[in-house]
Amino acid sequence: MNTVQMECFIAVYQTLSFSKAANRLHLSQPAVSHQIISMENELETSLFVRTNKFVTPTQQAKQIRPHIEHILEIQKNIQSELATPARQVAVPFEICCHNQLELDLISKPLHELLILYPGLRPILHCVSTQTDEQLLQHHIVSLTFGLKREKIPDNIAFEKLGEVMIACVTSDYMLKNVQCVDVNEIRETVLFSQDLKAPEGIISMQNRLMRRLKINQIQFCETFESIIALVKAGVGVTFRPDIKKGRDPSLRYLPLIDSPKLIFGVYHRKDDQNQHLIEFIRLLKRYF
Repeated sequence: MNTVQMECFIAVYQTLSFSKAANRLHLSQPAVSHQIISMENELETSLFVRTNKFVTPTQQAKQIRPHIEHILEIQKNIQSELATPARQVAVPFEICCHNQLELDLISKPLHELLILYPGLRPILHCVSTQTDEQLLQHHIVSLTFGLKREKIPDNIAFEKLGEVMIACVTSDYMLKNVQCVDVNEIRETVLFSQDLKAPEGIISMQNRLMRRLKINQIQFCETFESIIALVKAGVGVTFRPDIKKGRDPSLRYLPLIDSPKLIFGVYHRKDDQNQHLIEFIRLLKRYF
């Protein structure tokens, strides 16, 4: 199908008249009829029932109409984008985040970046840590947050923002008189992440806990947000890297005895040397 065919189809569909469609498109009626017949031949289906008085769209026409309109809208946007002078075209800056904590961290540095680069168009992708590396490798995102992993691909760079400790995150309903937490003395329900790429420090701590907890003390959650919601409700406690800039003021963060030090930062491709990316990392380091 070509653009003329699709435009003729929409015009006939909306006017229910080949002559009116021809007038709208500034074409002859035979030309519109030819385009519709060609389209029907390509699709191997009838799109309109024609009589001397009426033109009625078939069920097949009703099914494809939204898709045809969407294709024409995309084409219109592309033409508009290409017609815009290069200096006015917004430059996409795609960032990968995994949870609300990371989203909260970027707001101020991103605001400062947009003052320096007003032509940027930030796009945020909220995905699991199981897919962020693929997004980087395939040039879909420029940057992703995370704790430092033991193995990093050769073409990926890690920029350290700071060192963090693991804290026991709890609401006021639990551990009221406790100032620090010993993993071996936990009696409450513990909410665990299902993230298979969690940092080694968190995985080892979770394994230590699970070996001694009763089954009814263990609860797995799909997302960071669902864990925090259950902690606030007093369902249990959880263990998270204590990023102070991202603390929830309604929760308590109790130091974990013998907590391993974890390195929090951002990943980006080594071959990506865009100035706005370099500046954003600098702003993140200053803010963190």
